[in-house]
Amino acid sequence: MFFGLFLICGILILGAICMALFVLRLWRANTVLRETVEMRAQMADHADCGLILFDAQGVCQAANRQACIFLPFMGISSNDSSKSDTGRKGGNGVGRYGFKGTAPLLGDILNYLHDHAVECDQSLKNTIDRSSGKTDAEEGFREVVRWGDTGLCLVEARKSESGGTVFLLSDVSAAKQHEDSVIRLHKFNYELIQAVEAATSGIMVTNPKAPGHLVVFVNKTFCDLVGVEKEGITGRGIEILYRKLGKTEYRHKIEAAFTQARSEELEVRFDETGQKRWFDLKLSPVFDSRGRLDLFIGIFTETTALKLREAEFSKAQKLEALGQIAGGVAHDFNNVLSIIMGYAQMARNHLNEPETLESYLEKILTASKRGAGLTKKMLTFSRHKMVEDTVIDLAETVRQQEVLLNPLLDASIDFSITTEGDALFVEGTEDNMAQILMNLCMNARDAMKEGGTLRVDIRKADFAEAGENIHENLGDAGPHVCLSVSDTGSGMDKMTRDKIFDPFFSTKEQGKGTGLGMSVVYGLVRQMKGSIDVRSAAGQGTTVFIYLPLSDKPPSKLLAGDPSDAKSISLKGYTALVAEDEPDLLLLVATFLENLGMSVIRAADGDQALVEQDNFTDEIDLLLTDVVMPGLNGVRLAELVESLRPGIRTIFMSGYPAHGDMARVELPKDARFIAKPVQYEALAPLIYAALKEGKTHDSGQDSDLALPHWKTG
Repeated sequence: MFFGLFLICGILILGAICMALFVLRLWRANTVLRETVEMRAQMADHADCGLILFDAQGVCQAANRQACIFLPFMGISSNDSSKSDTGRKGGNGVGRYGFKGTAPLLGDILNYLHDHAVECDQSLKNTIDRSSGKTDAEEGFREVVRWGDTGLCLVEARKSESGGTVFLLSDVSAAKQHEDSVIRLHKFNYELIQAVEAATSGIMVTNPKAPGHLVVFVNKTFCDLVGVEKEGITGRGIEILYRKLGKTEYRHKIEAAFTQARSEELEVRFDETGQKRWFDLKLSPVFDSRGRLDLFIGIFTETTALKLREAEFSKAQKLEALGQIAGGVAHDFNNVLSIIMGYAQMARNHLNEPETLESYLEKILTASKRGAGLTKKMLTFSRHKMVEDTVIDLAETVRQQEVLLNPLLDASIDFSITTEGDALFVEGTEDNMAQILMNLCMNARDAMKEGGTLRVDIRKADFAEAGENIHENLGDAGPHVCLSVSDTGSGMDKMTRDKIFDPFFSTKEQGKGTGLGMSVVYGLVRQMKGSIDVRSAAGQGTTVFIYLPLSDKPPSKLLAGDPSDAKSISLKGYTALVAEDEPDLLLLVATFLENLGMSVIRAADGDQALVEQDNFTDEIDLLLTDVVMPGLNGVRLAELVESLRPGIRTIFMSGYPAHGDMARVELPKDARFIAKPVQYEALAPLIYAALKEGKTHDSGQDSDLALPHWKTG
């Protein structure tokens, strides 16, 4: 019995020990589970996304910190983990957060999502209907709702295995902003491309960092203007544009802009179809955020219509000027005709006195050339043609206008032109300078009704003497030349000075002026990148100052070199008419002159030379002619050409002597002559001397007409 009792006690003790071990293990498992739940709750709290759990009855069981931020309506208060309430009234655990009141229900969150949805989709509506018992639709959906002031939250709802509902909330604000930015950028790029394609100017974008300076974009207008297909130029080097432009001068300017990463503006001309078209090309560099060259943008604007309108306008202005000087020209022609008629009558009475007769004929010839020179200047002034800017000698150009200005002014006006310094080269045209000078001198004449003094002065500019507006317009510009026209006329008050450049403003009587003269002057000066200033006071005369930038480019006509060294002579820009009936010799002489820089008009005989000079509209500086040719001989050709083109220089060449019994055609005593076979070392200095003498004589009024054209070489 004692053994049985002992056995029972042993069993009880063993059972107690086993129970204790079981309770210990259970306590340990519960502790681990609690710690695991706590760790998972902490992990959920620190997650970037929100998490909300609902049971099968639609009661919220848990929500992490981020969910409370996204959906503040839930009324969940975050507490420190050490003080958190792990349950709610009713015994439903909610993790680390406790509700301030009754736990939210599934319908509450669904209604909140519906009210704050950016775009409420059908799946959310179906879920709301199901929660209220209206439908059997599934409860899974995705919706974007607003949170905070500008935030957006993506809410994803899914059924759990236990029959509850899990809500996963993600912040998509940054993604939405990025998406909106991409959409806006795409829309902006689309609108920009459409606007650029519709632009009336041609636009070209190039990449200077790519080999060959790659063309990355051109618009439709560019393709139409230049005459290329977009596929034929995009993605290719800019060499194709150079081929279209043609002139190496354009290429050098464009490449200089690319190399120096600077802006450039130039006027270009296309002449592919026989019709000239002018364009204004503006190049601009584009730099990245670090100041490195990234792209180049070229803007092509067609200016052909503007050029044509300018030419028509210029023609109208010239006609007005010619009308005003018609009286002066008629007066000069009457003098010329009186001289010719008088000496012709005297010559008729001395037919048997060769020396006296020759003297009278020389005077008749001189007077005739004077009239021809005046006619030529008028025709040059009134000629209607399109011209491009060239480099001209301003002083020489102004002096050459003296023969045309003198008939404009009566004897009561003391007129003079003075120049200081040489090589005053500017970019422009002689035609434009003539129009500027003509308008200024006519205004000065009209302001001196009782006579006075008119001075034209050309010198290098001294900006210390310039007016304030010149400093404002030119700033720290480089060297300039100053052309001033001053008179002792009636002058102008301040009100008149302020309006002097306004179109159609005139102080003359109605019908005696268009009021466009000074506005034309202003436009031409600005076209030459210059500036203009007027100083005047009532009763104290007027002085107009024109400042033009000196050009560092070589002049369009350059007479350079040492006459004693034929190889150093350059005759760039001059034009020669060569008449020679021997084809090989004509080719040799023409090639030699072209190597000196001259443009050569070739003629196989005197008759063809006369036709060629008539077809050539520009100036011809030199006639180089054989003496003995079929048809019109060289001497007769020279007489006819000089009567049509006063100021042209003539050189004869022949295998026969110039004078004596062996001469086939007697040359005038003072003729320039070179014997055949032609020694080119002697021909170059002879041409240089002829052109140099002509340049000197042309600077004075009628001096080239009064002096003989025949000089021995």
